[in-house]
Amino acid sequence: MRIIIGIVLLVMSALPGLADRRVALVIGNGAYRAAPELPNPTNDARAITAALEEIGFEVTAGLDLDGAGLRAAIRDFSRRAEGADLALFFYAGHGIQMAGRNYLIPTDAALEREGDVELYAMPLDLVIAGMERSAKTNVVLLDACRDNPFETQLARSMGRARSAALLGRGLAPVETVGGIFVGFATDPGKVAYDGAGDHSPFTEAVLDHVATEGLEINQMMTRVRADVFDTTAGRQRPWSTSSLLRELYLTPAEAPPPDDTERDIALWQALGEAAGPAGYRAYLDAFPRGIFAEVARARLGQFETAALVPDRGTAPPEAPAEVEAPPVETAPPPAGPTRDCAACPELVALPGGETVLGATEAGAPAAEKPATPQTLAPFLMAAREVSVGLVRRYEAETGQQVPRGCYVWTPDGRMRKDAAAFWGAPGYPVNDASPAACLNWEDAVRLTAWLNEQAPGAGYRLPTEGEFEYALKAGGDGPFPWEGGAEAACAHANAADAESRFRWRNTACADGAPEIAARGSYPANAFGLFDLSGNLWEWTADCWNDSHAGAPADGRARTDGRCASRVLRGGSWDDPPANLRVTYRVGIPATQRQANVGMRVVRDAP
Repeated sequence: MRIIIGIVLLVMSALPGLADRRVALVIGNGAYRAAPELPNPTNDARAITAALEEIGFEVTAGLDLDGAGLRAAIRDFSRRAEGADLALFFYAGHGIQMAGRNYLIPTDAALEREGDVELYAMPLDLVIAGMERSAKTNVVLLDACRDNPFETQLARSMGRARSAALLGRGLAPVETVGGIFVGFATDPGKVAYDGAGDHSPFTEAVLDHVATEGLEINQMMTRVRADVFDTTAGRQRPWSTSSLLRELYLTPAEAPPPDDTERDIALWQALGEAAGPAGYRAYLDAFPRGIFAEVARARLGQFETAALVPDRGTAPPEAPAEVEAPPVETAPPPAGPTRDCAACPELVALPGGETVLGATEAGAPAAEKPATPQTLAPFLMAAREVSVGLVRRYEAETGQQVPRGCYVWTPDGRMRKDAAAFWGAPGYPVNDASPAACLNWEDAVRLTAWLNEQAPGAGYRLPTEGEFEYALKAGGDGPFPWEGGAEAACAHANAADAESRFRWRNTACADGAPEIAARGSYPANAFGLFDLSGNLWEWTADCWNDSHAGAPADGRARTDGRCASRVLRGGSWDDPPANLRVTYRVGIPATQRQANVGMRVVRDAP
């Protein structure tokens, strides 16, 4: 590794800075106390955060912020944006206009009189002014043009004539000065829709186009406008205003500059054909769109796939319809838990067999459909999540440190990156018996490879999404991995219970752990597996896809789709019970470390 770093430094020593500094603040407010709750803004904010991080933004996200939290987030963002080349602000939630001025509504606002608006709401023009003072170029995206939830109370206190003159529907137009683009979910004075799916129509369209390479932002907004207009049958039409002084690409499509061609070739030749994963990553860090980038990604992908999913051979062609396919032969599972080495996890045998991946309910989210029949071979799964103690041992024995820097929860309800946070200090107390958080997908791959060095031939890998859901169900057919639904969650899993700090907490019961719990603190499921639900989200081997369409019938990992993001399963200590359903799934960037994400391993049955 030292040799590779030396080669890169030698070849790249004359390179200028490789990237502009791009920062973003993403806010999703849905859990309002004095106004109707909105189901989608937090989903919208999480998805936008992941999309922006994937295209190179440093993102701070805030969910369900009250007045103090919203003001603090915007103040901190203005400071972070100082000197940035590009700053982007995304807001989903309630927004109103009064006297032609737009306001963003924190979750604790109760606006009954005209003066309350100035006191408790956040003026949009102050947000924009702070951005304009800080960054060179700015983008504001507002999914906040819903009905004014306080219109009745305000109109009653202001009187009919004054309220008619000052209160308007939706949001008012924004005047811009040099260097800013503002995109609204709908036309000025019109009302946008929250949507019936996982995201609002506006956010869904932004997600579809924000990562398109070489798409100038005005062109992007044109596509967003067309998509939303079509989705809402003409009832909603996004609108934008711009005073940008140059073309702006959120995801540029740039070939290496001509004067970098010689260094591009020199670095590739210096690394050699047998560079290995470290060499290919070094090349891609230096030349992400270089001459040999596709070759490097393909070779790196082969290494990563080999570490995760052993070769099961080429699937045989499907038998003709009139010929019955041979039955699946399954080896009998071991009599009890087994362990392959001193450092290896305790494994539980799962019999495999016929199952269904995804939800069968008519109203289930699109991401959980279609329900896909699968036939799984027997496999062994770690009874518990990878522990803090195991990661400590990995670092001590290999001399390799899991990189520091992890998204942790702040007291005001924001998930923010802390440069010092890591698996041993993830923002809450842990010990060696705690499950290890702050591991990204690449960390999970490296830990898995190290376990295989401790037990040669074991063939450890990350579970596939099909295997994880099968293990969650453990032979049951209900929406949750236990009987009794969300009300019974506290007896079976560590999630956001009555004692947690989150507004979306389950107030029906207390599970005894306001944050993380020691592994095995809750009963094992019917397969003998602990904490598959709650405690920590867990990485799977699968690339993220927006649905199960095309999922393999034998439960193999999906290696198609958006592989820069990977599938998480199981829910965590900070999630509402609904996120612990057996079919619930999310995807986040493979490079992202979070205080609610960990891992466990599986291997094929002998």
